[in-house]
Parts: sequence; C-alpha cells; structure tokens
Amino acid sequence: RMAEALWACHLSSNRTQVSRQLVLGLLCLAGKLEVEYFYTFLLLDVVNFSEKLHNVVKAVTNPLESLLLTSLLGVLVLYGYSSYGYFFLRHDFESTPGHPLCATFADCTVFAMNAGLRHEGGIGFGLQEHPEDRDDHLQVSRFIYDLSFFVLITTLFLNLLFGIIVDTFGSLRMESQSRENNARNTAFVSCLDRSQLDKSLSALGRNNGFEWLEKGGQNKLSYMRFILHLKRKDHLNYTGPETAIMELVNNEDISWMPNSTCAVLQQEERRHQRQQAAEEAAEHATQEIG
Repeated sequence: RMAEALWACHLSSNRTQVSRQLVLGLLCLAGKLEVEYFYTFLLLDVVNFSEKLHNVVKAVTNPLESLLLTSLLGVLVLYGYSSYGYFFLRHDFESTPGHPLCATFADCTVFAMNAGLRHEGGIGFGLQEHPEDRDDHLQVSRFIYDLSFFVLITTLFLNLLFGIIVDTFGSLRMESQSRENNARNTAFVSCLDRSQLDKSLSALGRNNGFEWLEKGGQNKLSYMRFILHLKRKDHLNYTGPETAIMELVNNEDISWMPNSTCAVLQQEERRHQRQQAAEEAAEHATQEIG
C-alpha cells in the first residue's frame, strides 16, 4: 500500500497540475476575447512556486469552517445592532438632513455592515449627532450603542477573525520548519540523526556520513523502486525474501526496513563486539596464567 499511496500522490499531483493549467488556459482565453482584465489573475500563479505563499493561502482555507462560523456569529450580532438602530436610532442614520440611510430594515443592515466594519472607531463615526432633540435616555442609549459596537465588533470580532488566521499561519510555519529540519537532520529511511551518523561514520573514514547514507546507503528512491518492482512482478515468481517483504508491505508493516540503524553501523557494532570479546578472553587467560 505504500507504493499505492506514492502512486496516488503522483496522480493527485498530476490532477492538480492539470487543473492549474486548465484555469490558466481559461484566463488566457478570456483575455484573448478582449476581456484583458482577466490577464491580471495570471500573476496569482506565483503562489505555486513558493511553499511560504502556499501557507499564506492555507492560513485562510484550512480554518475555513471556523472562519465561516465566527463570521456567522458576527453577522447575527450586526443584525441585532441593525435592528436596534432601525427601531430606536433611525434619525441618526442620515448622511444629510432629509436623506435617510435607514429607510428600510435592509438599508440599516447594509449600512451597519459597511460603515461599522470599515470605520476604525466603529459605527458611531458614521452616524449623525442630534443632541438638541433627544432626552437623556436616548443620549445614554446612543453612547452604549456606539461603545458596545466598537468593543464587540470592531475590536473583539475582527481581532478574533485575524487571530484565527494568524494562529493557523503560525502553526503551518512551525510545521513547515519542522519538516525542513527533519529532512535536513534525520535520515529518511532509518530515522538516524545527522550528528550521530557523521560522528560514527567519520570514525570509519567516511566524511559527510549523513549525505552518503541518504544518497547511497539508504536511498529512498531505491526502496520505492523495489516496492514498485514487487507490485508489478508476478507473485508466483517471488523469491522467499520477496514473498515475506511483500506480505509485510501489504500489512503496512515496516519492520523489514532498517530502523535506527544501517549496515555500516551494524558492521562496526559487530567489530566492536568481537574486539571486546577478544579483550575479555585475553584478560581471562592472563588471570588464569597468573
């Protein structure tokens, strides 16, 4: 199944490339049809050439459900503010005297979403002041309306949306850095640490032991080719080891692969054990003679 997974990834990558080329082709066709505006979207293809830009896009698409639910909550709160403005503060929703911005409930909702979210100080900066023709109760009501809108919508709600995006981007960046660090310092097949390999193999006269193991001793492409070879080979022609390995592969068991070891280290360990056994035997013989 490992080979099937690799093949599935390959097909998925191909489908993604086909979709990308199709979209780019349609944009070019639209531009050729004298709708030159669509040419500008071709610049967005730069996202496909940078993993960091991929993470920027994923920071919005990955938590899409959370963003939509949070936005829905914000819309419901804005709906409540629009309702209050329509019934109690309609006179303040005027651009100029005699030109109401809240003639209908829909107008109030649109204005609250548009002006309320765009004004840095909240919806209060988009409303008119009429202190001369209202009592103290309405003045206090208007004060609470403006202040609560600023705190709940302009401050908390928008920062909550931005926080979801920033947190997702931060986690994606840390995940990307972790993968890069793991790829640079950990052997793909045996999961051996770079420093351990360099130190152990340098004692055997091999410089850059990690690079030697990754490109030669345990080349991951060689393992992939071997699994694909077994997949394509008739199982009746399997040798004994091939039969055992293919059964493990089908069971998603990687015990047949070297784990935290490699042939060179195993040879060195056996040599060290033989040397230690010889030293112990010599010490034992010396004691008997003495």
